[in-house]
Amino acid sequence: MSTMSSYKQEHEKFVSGHNGTTVTEVALMTIAPCACLLHRDILLLVYGLYSMPFWPRVIFDFSIIIVPAILMNTVLSHVTTTACLVLFISAATCCLLALLSTDRSSIGRDLSHIITMEMEPQRPFLNYTRSLMNVSTAIVILGVDFAVFPRRFAKTETFGTGYMDIGVGCFVISNALVSPEARGKSQLCQSLKEFLQRVTKSLKSSSPLLVFGLGRLLAVKGTDYHEHVSEYGVHWNFFFTLAVVKLLSTVALCLCPVKLSCALAVAIMSVYQYALSHKGLADYILHGVDGQGSRQGLLDANREGVLSSLGYMALYLIGVQLGSLLFSKNVQTFREWVRKLWVLVVISLGGYVCQSLVSSLMQPTSRRMANLAFVFWIVGLSVQVMWSCLAVDLISTALSALYFAHRKKTDLPKEEKQMLSDQKMRSEVPCLLKAVNTNGLFYFLLANILTGLINMAIPTLYASATVAVAILLAYTFFLSVVIVYMDKKKIYTRFW
Repeated sequence: MSTMSSYKQEHEKFVSGHNGTTVTEVALMTIAPCACLLHRDILLLVYGLYSMPFWPRVIFDFSIIIVPAILMNTVLSHVTTTACLVLFISAATCCLLALLSTDRSSIGRDLSHIITMEMEPQRPFLNYTRSLMNVSTAIVILGVDFAVFPRRFAKTETFGTGYMDIGVGCFVISNALVSPEARGKSQLCQSLKEFLQRVTKSLKSSSPLLVFGLGRLLAVKGTDYHEHVSEYGVHWNFFFTLAVVKLLSTVALCLCPVKLSCALAVAIMSVYQYALSHKGLADYILHGVDGQGSRQGLLDANREGVLSSLGYMALYLIGVQLGSLLFSKNVQTFREWVRKLWVLVVISLGGYVCQSLVSSLMQPTSRRMANLAFVFWIVGLSVQVMWSCLAVDLISTALSALYFAHRKKTDLPKEEKQMLSDQKMRSEVPCLLKAVNTNGLFYFLLANILTGLINMAIPTLYASATVAVAILLAYTFFLSVVIVYMDKKKIYTRFW
């Protein structure tokens, strides 16, 4: 028993007390999967791999998208910049080879046509954005328990920017992007009755999250599982944060129009940051009511989780307005999507600039508090992933249009010509990321359960690099098979 207790303490120490890495390295780690995604799309196009059978196609997606992410989080973590550079150069080379395989004599005319061509309104880049965030989270929540996972990627104790710090914030904002409010399906409440109905509906839809939160709490306490108390508190966890954010945001958006949701988020964060910086709230979160770090009473015991919910609520409100921007009906042509790409680039850069200024002038970035600098950082990072995925989407669309324009001049059967169209190819190809996006919260829940089981089965701290990578590959492959099978059988879960 004493041995188990000492291992638990060693494990808790192993995942605690870290200061993170640079904003630039986190940005590189999140943008690298987009280069892998571009490789996949080009290989599908040039080599006609979209005709592969279902399960070989799943293995192909897994190998192209997930395996490199695992390697960059483990054995290649000491050369992240080099690895990213290699991925981008390789992706650019693939694009060049794809262009060389087209009819270059008419490329100018074809490009002119592409710029003005009508686009399918449902673009896959949002699917890519949400899924890549989920897959990355699944990798790191288990990876952090192995020695091969660099400590600078682990969650920061108080201040800093660790790779794992982005998980909850990105999850919240990615769900807000496709919320009913973002898609224009929920309007301001016109009466008290409508308000109560909306809040009641939100409470019901959040109830599974509360159940998961209670289940996780009982499992952690009942099995004496290692825990990082300063992350959320003694009893609080990720699922409680999601439920509270969902409920509070519903109330806010019943009273505030979506076009002002970003302004409301700024107002909330301004008050919250003022309290953190000037009213002693930061000291309370860090040191408790007695200043000694004790946890007296339910609120004090869970002060990080309860108060950080304000920051995550602000992120949700910002995500809703971003989603309404992306779902606007005035975007129909390739040119208009390119313009929207540049808007997202500007928003992302603005988030990073504001994060830098706030960190320098007010308070350093803190996931533990979900302060103003943290909110700006997550906005900049999330939108960066969005515009990167949109860039991949647009490049793939342009290349497929060029490729089709060339191939349609040859004597291909009518059926094969149809398969070469962007719309047909995107709608019929089974995709691992599509499956993850369809059951995103279930994927995350299953990843958490498997992480717990693996940690209880083996002493992950002492695993070699080879064993750690092998376990991560097996774990993510099992997750992939389960989630793709559910999608194939049309088994869908809705918890948000």
